[in-house]
Amino acid sequence: MCFDTQTSGRLIVTWHNACGLVIELLLTGSLAFIMFSLGLSLKPQDFGVPFHQPKVLIAGAISQLLMLPIIAFVLLKIFGLQGDFALGVMILSC
Repeated sequence: MCFDTQTSGRLIVTWHNACGLVIELLLTGSLAFIMFSLGLSLKPQDFGVPFHQPKVLIAGAISQLLMLPIIAFVLLKIFGLQGDFALGVMILSC
């Protein structure tokens, strides 16, 4: 959360935290708008394209499900990352 609390339970909003909240809301709203507008541009025919090119679909699925986690694991070993950060990278790679 972007807010600081004291032991008395009062909520203290600092300038830094308020800016962080505004940036968080702007980024979330911008991402939602971009994804929604891209979704609006799709046509029903666009969903059938991958099934007309099964080799490309299979290559993309293999890359996403097998190669990306393997590459993430190798990079984690190279850079020596451990713990929660490494777990997060592996979850994002799947």
